[in-house]
Amino acid sequence: RWRPGQGRGLGSHVPGVSELVKAGGNVGPRSLPHGLSAWREDEIVWVGPRSKAAKGPSPITIDGPCVLRWGPWLVEVAVDADPQRLGARSNQWLSLERAPFPWRMRAWRRGDRYHRDGAPGTKRIARQWSDRKIPTAVRVVLPVLEADGRLVWAGLLGGASDVVASLDGEGAQVSIHWAPRAGFDPLD
Repeated sequence: RWRPGQGRGLGSHVPGVSELVKAGGNVGPRSLPHGLSAWREDEIVWVGPRSKAAKGPSPITIDGPCVLRWGPWLVEVAVDADPQRLGARSNQWLSLERAPFPWRMRAWRRGDRYHRDGAPGTKRIARQWSDRKIPTAVRVVLPVLEADGRLVWAGLLGGASDVVASLDGEGAQVSIHWAPRAGFDPLD
């Protein structure tokens, strides 16, 4: 998005960013003014903070049903709610017997692994996101959930195979929606 007056100094960098659009695969980063970089991952050109090693939001404890903001995500944890109301992305229930509250929501760490429901075995979360072509810039701010010290759910992947419950059983459903704050401007 280009806004006159707010992109001072970016004009001379347009050709370099255009090259990223034409390039294939993973390329970058290219330095831009205002502490920004541009890089390409798969089919997407990203413009964001210079450091790709940004940290996710601080961990929080979830003691029960709630709606909260965690970084750029709006997170809803519902118990015995209507699956249609929570949306298509939220089609898994987590068994509260096998994953009791309190839950801890945190950013993923290198080496985090779990056995995603429907997958053949335990795999690193970063690898599962990579297989689904989730860009690194998005992975940094995706939440994971722990219950009793083990990973039970990961953003955009779903629940662990040993805690996913049927829709007609007792459980909790986790729903996340990308919801950047109103008025967000990466140049601010």
